[in-house]
Amino acid sequence: MSALFIPDNTVLVNFARIRRMDLLRQLVGHRGQWCATVSHECDLSSHQPGLETIVEAHEIFGEPLVPETGQEHIDTQAIRTSFARPGEPKTKHLGEAETIAIILNRNIVAAFITDDESAARRARREGIVTYTTWHILKLAVKTRLVTVEEAWQHVIDLEGHKRRHPFLKEQDLFFMWCGE
Repeated sequence: MSALFIPDNTVLVNFARIRRMDLLRQLVGHRGQWCATVSHECDLSSHQPGLETIVEAHEIFGEPLVPETGQEHIDTQAIRTSFARPGEPKTKHLGEAETIAIILNRNIVAAFITDDESAARRARREGIVTYTTWHILKLAVKTRLVTVEEAWQHVIDLEGHKRRHPFLKEQDLFFMWCGE
């Protein structure tokens, strides 16, 4: 079974916004993993209004992994550089880069849970399966942890925070997609 890595804060922010870190915990189970950079991002986000529950990610994803070998450090920086634009801080894209470097160097069978399309694209290029907040909500419907109507309400709530899937804008389309 694959480890489920959170390579950035996007999905964590979404589940904190809808106050359903409990749902994320149930769906991830004991397969959650993250790196130190993402753990630190999570702690910083917890100080923002409405994101206080994001700290529950520590219970879900456990002890953060850190690059341990010289090769992991080199790969982390090379991957981060490939994401970076001129002038961006050195910490920008570090979580994604650190996560990919650790997965590849340790040969971990893993999947990403992220809403960052550039991170997902890079992960898929490296053979890492990717999921989004929307996939997690769909899984919650499939496993009957929430109804499709409850999942749709979460979609609406996230839209209010400018966090909505670009292709799932209509209720009927979302319901049909969840039923696939």
